[in-house]
Amino acid sequence: MDKKKVGIIAAVAVAVLAAAGGGAWYFLKGNAGVGNSADKVYVEKVSSLNAANSGVQNRYTGIVEPQETWEVKKEPEREVKEVFVKEGDMVEEGDPLFEYDMDEVAGEIQQAQLELEGMQNEISNLKNQITQLTKERNAAAADDRYEYTADIQEKENEIKQTEYNIESKKAEIQKKQDSVDKAVVNSKIAGVVKSINESETDPSGETVAYMTVLAVGDYRVKGSVTETNVQFLSEEQPVILRSRIDEEQTWSGTISKVDTENKDEGSGNNEMYMDSGSGVEKATKYPFYVTLDSTEGLMMGQHLFIELDEGQTEKKEGI
Repeated sequence: MDKKKVGIIAAVAVAVLAAAGGGAWYFLKGNAGVGNSADKVYVEKVSSLNAANSGVQNRYTGIVEPQETWEVKKEPEREVKEVFVKEGDMVEEGDPLFEYDMDEVAGEIQQAQLELEGMQNEISNLKNQITQLTKERNAAAADDRYEYTADIQEKENEIKQTEYNIESKKAEIQKKQDSVDKAVVNSKIAGVVKSINESETDPSGETVAYMTVLAVGDYRVKGSVTETNVQFLSEEQPVILRSRIDEEQTWSGTISKVDTENKDEGSGNNEMYMDSGSGVEKATKYPFYVTLDSTEGLMMGQHLFIELDEGQTEKKEGI
């Protein structure tokens, strides 16, 4: 039998075995039918070649970021008196970042304290008046006592109203004092000051944080998934991350969080449009986060592709 016929028979044999559902290694050598590992051919089950298991992977976009980012939003009714850091500075947890101008609030506290003292003096005067009226009532004739009693009750009601006003004024003073005590904003994390935005708006006019601090330490990857695909992701799922420049360069990790409570504000446009057959619908995007097994070779801000790890990177011997 010539080599051409042997090749045809071998090919037919492989096809038959594959159709029979064999998911094993078969060896072909010459006309003996069995050979060494250098001649082996990998055969997949026909059932594994359907659409669900054809090797097609959903890919999600991701970006390398710090494990934590703290955005400091300035209180709109306050003005900043002094900034203690600049962009690029390293800070430790508890380090002062900036201080609000509280001179006006301090003046308001002093004025409120004077008003409080006035109300307390008013109560003392009312109590003295009640004491005097009570003495006069006791000494008055029976027919005149009703007028004294009505006057006493009126002043007692005034005391109750003033006591209520005193408690409200104390709460107001305490609130203002808390503001003064928190005039200096301290860093909640150790990291680097990424940005200070005096206007609190970006070039496109969108509102941004007054100050942003990036945590030091290992990186994580923030991914973006649409509402139509979020059901396929869950915590603890292993994933593969690919470089967008060289797809052969990969990293591994695990999904640590799928945040369906917040829209993905960091992806620019949070909504993508889909044709549902009856019109155009919006699909909201949500962020999810990946904890990396290794950060070697990654850079802050690097863009990656993310896909679920289903063994697609495992090398298989043979054809």
